Amino acid sequence: MLNRIVESPVESLEKDLLQIATGNAYTPQYPALNFWITQRGSKTKMLSQRRLSQLAAIYKPLAKNAFEFNAYASVLMAAKQWAAAENVLLINSLLYPAEPRVWQSLAALYTQTGDASKLRQCNKTLATLKPL
Repeated sequence: MLNRIVESPVESLEKDLLQIATGNAYTPQYPALNFWITQRGSKTKMLSQRRLSQLAAIYKPLAKNAFEFNAYASVLMAAKQWAAAENVLLINSLLYPAEPRVWQSLAALYTQTGDASKLRQCNKTLATLKPL
């Protein structure tokens, strides 16, 4: 139910929680994130660039905005699930390449993991984008 923590209610918080608690059918606000969690969960294997591109094509019609995956990546990072968070953020960077917050989140991940090379690349990309 992790995705339900980071999303906004479909109807209202109370009605949504009642649907979930009683086991009734519930359609999450963010179908792309729900599909990702159902399919991938917090698996730790890094995905290849080719596979990430394939998945981005699948998720593009489902994704509502960059914040659904960004919020989930923050939860994964807080749990120190670095590879899972990186997969989520890399998918998000393919879905929303012009969104600065996506790249800022990737930069934060690479800062926390100490990956200076990938951090430099993120900062280069950020420098080419319009400020928030």
